[in-house]
Amino acid sequence: MKKAIKVLTIAIIAASTLCISVAYADPLNRWGIGWGQGFGNMLGRPTQQTWVRLTGVVRTNGTQSSNGTLAVTSRTALLADDATRQAATASIVWDLQVTKSENDYEATFYAAKLVKANLTELNYQDNDFFLNGTWNVYKVTIKRTVVITDDTRSVQASSESTRMLKEVSGELKVTDKWTKFTLSIEGIQDLKGDVQRAISRMQFKMFKVNDDDTAPTVTKTDVASLAKAYGAMVGWGNYNQHMDFNLNYKIDVTDLATVAANVQKV
Repeated sequence: MKKAIKVLTIAIIAASTLCISVAYADPLNRWGIGWGQGFGNMLGRPTQQTWVRLTGVVRTNGTQSSNGTLAVTSRTALLADDATRQAATASIVWDLQVTKSENDYEATFYAAKLVKANLTELNYQDNDFFLNGTWNVYKVTIKRTVVITDDTRSVQASSESTRMLKEVSGELKVTDKWTKFTLSIEGIQDLKGDVQRAISRMQFKMFKVNDDDTAPTVTKTDVASLAKAYGAMVGWGNYNQHMDFNLNYKIDVTDLATVAANVQKV
């Protein structure tokens, strides 16, 4: 295990020259400024801001039972000049089908990613939380194969993604005291499920992966937590969509580098 962590550390260092651009690239940044960066003059400074992070489990696709997960992170800031700035990242996976053997793993599923958020709001029209915007919808296949040759063991992973819908309108509604959600996207049936966890705060650290950690900044503990999930994919290992910052359905070196680049940053 120590050897594995050392290898991951080397990988993080090797990728560190790319971290800054990764950490503030789409789809995480919708404002043209970095998360947690200054707002310039006083009129542009936030007088009130709210962060929401939630995780959900998909139960139905239309009238059919389904399985999958939802992950959302949103920030709304009210500025001194009465303007409002909003940013959000959201992704959902459903109809997950997994085939496993001793050395091989394959998963097929449908997925949707938020391209641009138009409105994010708490307590909006009888919803505990509301988000609408444009989405892309994909069909994804990921494979993981363990190749054993003599005394060596290597892991080969691949993924294939086909975009089915591009920049279509969709809205997410969270109801029933933060326990239920419905995602309605044009061109597909409604996806409904249960909210597993929801956090609403005035302040939030975008690249923290430990929700229960009260530290004011991203720490080495966050890096260690993500390192433990390294290599996990949708349906395999301890994959967590909130750790998948580049939303490619696996925890890879880019995700590790992103968190490492933001250690001690709010």
